[in-house]
Formats: sequence, structure tokens, C-alpha cells
Amino acid sequence: MTHRSIPPLVLQKAEAMGAEGLAWLDELDDTIGALERQWQVRIGEAMAGGTHSYVAQAELPGGETCILKLALPDYMGTAFAPQASALAAANGQGYVKLLRCDPGRHACLLEQLGRPLDSLGYSPLEQMKRICETLQTSWIPAQSPGLQTGQEIIAFFRESVRSLWEDLGRPCPARVVDVAYAFLDMRERDCYPEEFVLVHGDAHSGNVLEAPGGGFKLVDPDGIYYEKAYDPGVLMREWTAEYSENPVESGLARCDYLHQLTGVERKAIWAWGFIQCVSTGLLCLKVGGLMEIGQMMLHAAEAWMEVRP
Repeated sequence: MTHRSIPPLVLQKAEAMGAEGLAWLDELDDTIGALERQWQVRIGEAMAGGTHSYVAQAELPGGETCILKLALPDYMGTAFAPQASALAAANGQGYVKLLRCDPGRHACLLEQLGRPLDSLGYSPLEQMKRICETLQTSWIPAQSPGLQTGQEIIAFFRESVRSLWEDLGRPCPARVVDVAYAFLDMRERDCYPEEFVLVHGDAHSGNVLEAPGGGFKLVDPDGIYYEKAYDPGVLMREWTAEYSENPVESGLARCDYLHQLTGVERKAIWAWGFIQCVSTGLLCLKVGGLMEIGQMMLHAAEAWMEVRP
């Protein structure tokens, strides 16, 4: 059993994984000790705010500080290998720079960045602007063999959404799930492979940190080679409290704003936003501790069922 402090969301997700997650927790101290010896670093206690990984400050032999990321086992669409491939392919362009990597242990050392965007007091509109500016520096045509493909992403959603919906006792109308699958069919049919780029896949404001030279960099990529619309689609599921009173009007306004910021077509952003609200909403209900957020995402999706921008 580990003696280290584990951030609550990391602990919840590890426990939700069952035996594999519990084994990861039990072996955490030994894994960190092995990495300290392998990389000749000193690793501190966990930093606050982790969700999928044990994240801690580390000190290199010369005294330079960096960040250790020790990821949970692959689970529900999160996989370490594509993340590492994305960081290697980007080589610091729009992303945190990768210093060292141990794929077998799901561990890497990363350059130290500053505060996350969601801690800086910006409004949601200002945060979206800065996220989209950062994404546009990171959308590079990097077709690395280790990245997930669009076909794999669509296959994941097709497999997981209905399964989660059934396991959770059908917490939203069947029509919501049917529309999500219709949008998956549409994105599979209407995308343009010649325009594919390195896509982050989860660029919310907690994954956008201050860069040493100014501006921001992305962390924790899903590592996908796919259409740009996938990234602003993620932002459609964020700040869901803004949808509580007029979900359709507010949703369409945000979709239009994201279109203006990125140049990505509205219908593609809307489709991925709907899929993200359904998929992430169901996952939040399953993980526990995120029930309210999950319900708000599903409420938004239910309101959007018949909308086509």
C-alpha cells in the first residue's frame, strides 16, 4: 500500500478501475523509487489537481526542476502510448516538452510549466480564446505511428457510449444516445483526411498551462491524428452551468464563437460537442464524485437533440 498522498480524482479513478487500478496504487511507492534510480532524480509529493496521473515535481542531478507524470493504466479511452507519441512529435511546439519517457511504467519527465489557465481568473470566453490560440500553434501535420486515428476514436465512442448508458441504468433518453451515434456516422463520412493534424483531444482549461516564455502550452494530450473539429468540440462540454437557463441559445452562441476563433466549420464543432457531452456526461456518472457535472452535460445534450447549426 502506498504511503503517498493521492489527489482525490486520481484515487477515485484508480478505484473505479478495479483490480488493475488498486494494484497501481499498491505499487506506486516502488514504481517511484525505481524511476528515481533509473533517471537519477528526486521525486516529491503529488501536486494538487491531478485527474489521470500522479504528478509531482522532480529535481534533476544539476538542480533543475521538472515534472514527473506517472499515468494510471489505460482506461476508458485514456492511453499512455499516444500521449507520449504526441509530445515527442510536437517537440515543445504548443505542448509541454518531453524530457524522458518510460513507456512500460507509463512515466515521463516533462518541462516545468506555470499555472493552469483555469486558475488565472479569466472568464470562460477569455479562456476559450486562449485555448484556441494555443491549439492553433499545436495543430501540426504530424502523422506519428503511435498516435490514435480518427477511426479508432469513432470506434471507441461507438463501443463505450451505449455500454455506459446501459450499465448506468439508461440515465438519459434513448434518443440522446441515438443522436450521438448519428453524429458519429456523420463525422466518419464528412471528414477530410488531407486536413488531419495532431489533435490534443482534451484541451480544457486545466490542461493549458503558462509557458516559460509567455503564452500557454498544452499538457496531457490524448494523442490523436484527426480533424481539428475534435478539439473545439471538447470546449462545447465545458462550463456547462452556462447552459442551464437557455441551453440551445447558449450552445449555438458558443459554437459560433469557437467557429470564429478557429475557422472550423460549425456543424463539425456541434457534432463533436454533442458527442462529448453524452460520452463525458455518462463517464462522470460512472466515476463518482462528478455526478452533478455529468447530469449537466446530459441535460445540455437532451436540449440539443434536434438542433443542427
